[in-house]
Amino acid sequence: MSRSAIETYFAPEQFGAILEVKPISLGLSGASVYDVATERGAYVLRVLAPHVQNWERQLAVLRLASDNGVAPHIAQVDEAERATISEKIAGDGFIGALREAAERGPAIMSLVDQLAKMHAIPAAEIVALDPLTVVRELWNAQSSRPGFPEWATSLNNKFAAFDEILLKDERRVLSHNDLNPANILWDGQRVWLVDFEASARTHPYYDLATISVFLSLPTESAIGLLAKQESARITVDQVETFNCLRTVATILYGLTFLSIVPDLQQLPTTTLEETSTLSDCYGMMSTGKLVLQNASGQGAMGKAFLKLAVD
Repeated sequence: MSRSAIETYFAPEQFGAILEVKPISLGLSGASVYDVATERGAYVLRVLAPHVQNWERQLAVLRLASDNGVAPHIAQVDEAERATISEKIAGDGFIGALREAAERGPAIMSLVDQLAKMHAIPAAEIVALDPLTVVRELWNAQSSRPGFPEWATSLNNKFAAFDEILLKDERRVLSHNDLNPANILWDGQRVWLVDFEASARTHPYYDLATISVFLSLPTESAIGLLAKQESARITVDQVETFNCLRTVATILYGLTFLSIVPDLQQLPTTTLEETSTLSDCYGMMSTGKLVLQNASGQGAMGKAFLKLAVD
């Protein structure tokens, strides 16, 4: 978007003059996002792409999260343009906190507190969403594509067991549903959540299960965080549910990354053993060897998640 187009969202009487505009790259989000400094404060403008669905649901969840201190304060909404202006959260961010030994623990604990707060928000009017249904839809679309890794096809055999496990606990709470590190902010004191594109009512363990995969947390550590989130001792059956949702999230992200690769046959063919791990991919990202904005990087990440699910 041009600066003049961005300025149309900022009424001078509310925000003053715009001083600086910088685009924010948020990976795979279906939105244009900008860091906007004005005379009266720093803000983030987010304009959803026309093809992205569920704008009304996103906005409803965002408002609930913002009103309850889980998401940054909303300064302005343009419903017709599907645009929101939120206060900018200062600090180095959640990803930066993960790299600092002194901040990693407090940031993760704050995240768990915020998840518990979000899950407690009354939201009966928000639609329920089953991640396993989403996985099945993605699986049907992606596993039949030429170039889909043959070693991953065995994952289809897990779905019936997932059904059996998840039917034991059909609770649904207000959830983020895309809790990767890029959607978490850290101001040095507390965590904030952003990008509610996938949000809905989902099982209360799913958000934590998702971020535990991205952070490669050992099962014991992840269950400890779950006990903190739930303020309760976690039973053997609940551990089974949590681990099931971890695998569901792992498969979902693997399939999602592969779904945005135009031609899977252009990716290098690798055996399971030759396929990069998630840790390998993170290392390559830190050096610039892997870039999530191109097909090669997306394919590598997709296969890494699927490898983790197979293992």
